[in-house]
Amino acid sequence: MQHRAAPAFPPPPATGGQPRGFLVSPRCGHSSQTTGGRERFSGGFPPARAARKHLEHAGNRRPSHDGVNQPIPRPDVRIPDERVRMTSTTRTREEAAAIARRGWAVTLQRRDEERQMTKQYAAADIGTLTDRELFLFGVGLYWAEGTKDKPHARRERVTFVNSEPDVITVFLSWLHLVGVEPRHLKFRLMIHESADVRGAEEYWADLVGTHRTLFGKTTLKRHNPKTVRKNVGEAYRGCLVVDVAQSADLYRRIEGWWCGIVGAASAPDR
Repeated sequence: MQHRAAPAFPPPPATGGQPRGFLVSPRCGHSSQTTGGRERFSGGFPPARAARKHLEHAGNRRPSHDGVNQPIPRPDVRIPDERVRMTSTTRTREEAAAIARRGWAVTLQRRDEERQMTKQYAAADIGTLTDRELFLFGVGLYWAEGTKDKPHARRERVTFVNSEPDVITVFLSWLHLVGVEPRHLKFRLMIHESADVRGAEEYWADLVGTHRTLFGKTTLKRHNPKTVRKNVGEAYRGCLVVDVAQSADLYRRIEGWWCGIVGAASAPDR
């Protein structure tokens, strides 16, 4: 591609100075005409643009032995490691996947450490649990997970069902706090028939401090092959049912306690 040379301008007259109304740019040799104190260039590019075009033209090409300007090659500014990667063989899909898995494993480990640290800090915020705090928490826990009396089905009996061992432990501590004697407690298991029933019974019996032979009859849920269940494996132990005998009066008090909590929480002066 040929570059257009800037047009040549005649030099100013030897005698009489420059024509009135015309100026000659001392840097680029362009003439301009003044109109009302402003300059107007009469030909070619303005001085700044012409200088820029000249530098671009001169900086990107160099003269050769035959007088023809040749492009100047750009320097290789890549870092050494990048040049080595460009010249080495391309990674296979398996190698790239292995590198990605290693990087993802580091990210997962960092996230798990952050997750555990957050849980530890939150657990430390609780500190010592007072009897009143346990009492209020137990009332809310039962109202969320326990059986409740309905107008169409009278069930004034304390029955609590849950699959979390820690929840069962807290609920038993609450029953002890409100004066329920161990002899009034009865346990039974609800579990899928495809699970390890005997192992689950032994696990829950050890948790509540009794023998599995003292459990009530286990309720087995039939296995449905069409259902894709997630609660499978060794960690699945079904749900433990905690029944409190002669607990109609306790149930009525639980319902009253819950109403008191709701009323206090929704008071206008809170």
